Amino acid sequence: MSLISFLGASSRTRVHRHIGSSVSRGLSGGFSYQPRPLAAIVKLDLLSSETPERVKEIWEGYHADKEFNIAETWTAAEFETFKASRVSAGGLFIFPVPRDDGHFIVLTQVEEKHILFTYLKDYKEDPQGAQPYLVVTFYDELASGDVTGPVLVRGEITPLTLDVQESSRLLGLVKEAYMERSEDVASFNKGTFDFEKHVNRMLKEE
Repeated sequence: MSLISFLGASSRTRVHRHIGSSVSRGLSGGFSYQPRPLAAIVKLDLLSSETPERVKEIWEGYHADKEFNIAETWTAAEFETFKASRVSAGGLFIFPVPRDDGHFIVLTQVEEKHILFTYLKDYKEDPQGAQPYLVVTFYDELASGDVTGPVLVRGEITPLTLDVQESSRLLGLVKEAYMERSEDVASFNKGTFDFEKHVNRMLKEE
């Protein structure tokens, strides 16, 4: 899967208009991502017998000291709402990330069970070669059956790009955008989005 390669031609044109003329090149990237299966990370048979509260404790505790990972647990209802919002509003959005005395912009692509994050600057310079620096995967194996467990969320960070705090913040912002501000996401994907207003508002909220 490649960053924004799933967009149709008309949608691509709209995205280009509001993130600058320098992104008017092709979007056929070569990125592919194969997440680790959940069974390779945890003992799934044992975890599935735990309560949702205990699963959250185990999952988030396991990742707490990881240098290049973040982790959360979502309820099955949250994940279903998030997926439905992505379908209706669209898969792309942007977020400013403060760093030192300035900020940079991250472009996100939400897929069915992944979220890809890359620098907007990198994408504008090379749409075909832009690679994600954070990939979030949703594991919903426990969110089915007679007793619905949580959806396990895991992010893998490319070293020397984003740090754990920035990555956690970005995941929270994506969740908030799709759960509480889906009209902004829809506006972005329709090409009616005020880029500067959005960035300035988010930086003021820091």
